[in-house]
Amino acid sequence: MSETILTVGGKGEIYTNDALRRRTGIKKRGKVKAKVSEGKLILEPLPSLQDLISAPVLMIAVKEAEKLSEEAQKARGIYD
Repeated sequence: MSETILTVGGKGEIYTNDALRRRTGIKKRGKVKAKVSEGKLILEPLPSLQDLISAPVLMIAVKEAEKLSEEAQKARGIYD
């Protein structure tokens, strides 16, 4: 575990540096989830909408996709 000393601004802002953001996946102007555990503040980066949209949901072979499609259509009575 590494430690970094950060500055807290007059309004409570916590200032990070580029190296820390790169290592943790925190993006400038991004969102983080904050929680307190045993008196310690824990920040976890949240994915952006763009990250979620561009991430693959499922990777399957074409034949497997066709098989699943046929099964779904048969279950709905639209495939003979």
